[in-house]
Amino acid sequence: MKLKNTIWKTFFFIALMIAFGSCMEQTGNQDKEVTKEEVKEEMQEAVDETESYLSQEQQAILDEMEQRYSELESRIETYRNNVEQAGENTQQAFQKNIEKLEKQQKTLRIKIDSLGNSTENAWDKIKNGVNNAFDDLDKALKDASKEFGNNK
Repeated sequence: MKLKNTIWKTFFFIALMIAFGSCMEQTGNQDKEVTKEEVKEEMQEAVDETESYLSQEQQAILDEMEQRYSELESRIETYRNNVEQAGENTQQAFQKNIEKLEKQQKTLRIKIDSLGNSTENAWDKIKNGVNNAFDDLDKALKDASKEFGNNK
């Protein structure tokens, strides 16, 4: 949140500098008069560029999350395959782990999807929730794999 506020403040400051700098431009010996509309146009351009930048940053974060999700999905599939290749007693014992992992995976998928559809104001809150869901699923998978390895 602090980074986002800092970015907004920086872009706002730059936009003001551009707007006021253009007010100071001279043509020949005359001062060029800058209209209210010109200042508004330049401010809108700065806002549009800021929004574009933030949108690109958000897309990069979403892309990274999709990659992390795919990696976890692959690890869960490997775990599921290992359990299936074990004996029937082991399969029954670890079925609850698989169900728990799948439930967490579905929850994570929903959170990632909601992040992609979130408003600017909700972005940070939802992003933190998604990161927590990643951490929870990763920990659950590590714990399940460790438990499975000890009970082969």
